[in-house]
Order: sequence, then structure tokens, then C-alpha cells
Amino acid sequence: MRNLGATLGLAIATLMLLASAERADGLIALLGQRDRLVARQAETVRLHRDRMSALNADYNAERSSFEEAIADYNNERLDTQRDLAELIEAMKREVTAEEWKAIAKYELKKLNPRELAYEPAGGGN
Repeated sequence: MRNLGATLGLAIATLMLLASAERADGLIALLGQRDRLVARQAETVRLHRDRMSALNADYNAERSSFEEAIADYNNERLDTQRDLAELIEAMKREVTAEEWKAIAKYELKKLNPRELAYEPAGGGN
């Protein structure tokens, strides 16, 4: 998983930032949960892309099949967004506002499941 290196770097930075090893351990555990959540969403995006491609390739696919695929994906996406918001709140409870500001700035670009799900430019479908 490509996000693992980012989490490792953040884990090291977190240990340096936080005065308490116990608080750092709590945040690092939550970062692991976050990585699993982002990986799950990346897989959801990949499966949705594959499902839509298969439907699109099927001349006999009905509109209701497309609507069902889109609704399923949207429900999963909303569930993941809710889970991520809850996880972020739990992470914030582990750190001070100043620590969070530093961590959030570092992590903002690392939370892109679409980037994890799709091939790099030029290597995709």
C-alpha cells in the first residue's frame, strides 16, 4: 500500500511532536485505522470502476443496473466519509490543537483513495 510510507513518516514525526509516548502510541494506532479505511475506500473505487466498465460493455445492461451500481457506490462512499470523520475526531482527542495543525498540514495530501485505486497516468486502462 502506497500510503504506508506516509504513515511511517508521520508516526516518526508524531513521536517527536508528542510529549507523551502513550499519546503518540494512541495516535499511531489511529493512523493505522485510517490507512485501513483509505485502503478500503480505494478498493471500493476500484470495484465500482470495474463494475461500471462491465455494465458499459454489456449492450443489454439496463438503466436500473447502472442506477443500482451508482447507489451502492454512493452508500459505501458515505459510510466511509462518516467513518473517516469519526476517526479524525478520535485523532484530535489524542493531540493538542498545535500538534493537530502540524499533523493535518503534513497529512492533507496523503488521503486520496482515488490515487491509490487508479493506475498512474499513462499506465491505466
